[in-house]
Amino acid sequence: MTRCAQAVGAGIIASHLHKKAAELVAKVAEVRL
Repeated sequence: MTRCAQAVGAGIIASHLHKKAAELVAKVAEVRL
């Protein structure tokens, strides 16, 4: 695996995790309202 491919893979994983975290925060916010 090249460095470029690793960087792209890491970016995809990071954005996916960020999306999941944002969804969780939104759910918690809904529950609190």
